[in-house]
Amino acid sequence: MKILFLVPLLISFLNAEWLIVNNDGTLSSYNNTPYENNYAIPKEDINDEAELSTTIIVKKHKRTNKRKKRKIIITDSKVRDKTVYLTFDDGPLNGTQNVISILEESGIDATMFMIGKHVEQNSYRKRLFKRAINDDNILVANHTYSHASGHYRRFYSDDSRVVSDLRKMDRKLSYYDPLHTQKICRLAGRNVFRLPHIYKNDPAVKRAVEYRCYNALKNNGFKIFGWDYQWDYSPKNAKLKKTPRQIVNIMERLIKRGRTKKPNKLILLTHDFTFKKRFRGDQKLRELISLLKERGWGFETLENY
Repeated sequence: MKILFLVPLLISFLNAEWLIVNNDGTLSSYNNTPYENNYAIPKEDINDEAELSTTIIVKKHKRTNKRKKRKIIITDSKVRDKTVYLTFDDGPLNGTQNVISILEESGIDATMFMIGKHVEQNSYRKRLFKRAINDDNILVANHTYSHASGHYRRFYSDDSRVVSDLRKMDRKLSYYDPLHTQKICRLAGRNVFRLPHIYKNDPAVKRAVEYRCYNALKNNGFKIFGWDYQWDYSPKNAKLKKTPRQIVNIMERLIKRGRTKKPNKLILLTHDFTFKKRFRGDQKLRELISLLKERGWGFETLENY
């Protein structure tokens, strides 16, 4: 009886349509794939972020097979005047030099949110801070002085403490940059917006005391920027989880579907420490910028958002 029960499952397994994820991320039929590919997965199990071309495979639920899977083709003719606001958080750190060098060689505009305590840690990091400020294509912005010392709930329980902390970093920016006038900032550990036409709290935080902190900063002239999408990483080793091509494809989808705070404008959050040479982080940043240029994206700092 057990054998008879397993026969239908075996037939279904053998008839399943299999695809190979190639080394470059594209998909191929199992029988037509070179031997050096890494692994095979059933078609039903393909994550929609695995595609590396401009084609998006829309996955349907297993129980609804009445309609064929459809493909959405994204082209530059459908999405025009796309602008990316590349932002880099938590510098100056060990990966900051790579970020600055790559931005300089690429000639693009970007925003670097830096932390006061990191600037003061040693002379090397202070030089990185000054180097970024002196680059005409880089906007150095306020990412708090202390980064909440890692205790976010306690930090955001006192609006006077939060305002004092960001003012301290703002004074440091003004000291090194005489032209510093716009009080652009990003909060530590919070995706918050307080702009003239964008008011948004972090969806993961439901604390009225924190909202008072955000509003206190706004009342003190700070412009708080969050982000539309984050290039996520492993907290164990800072290895980036997605390839540059996957990130660009996701960005294209978000723009096309109107899932950003402003039409055709996307704020991308990244972190300096993910772009060290370990795990080829620096090469991945170069590839991301190259792909964005190829697909017609423009680059701006948050001053021009």
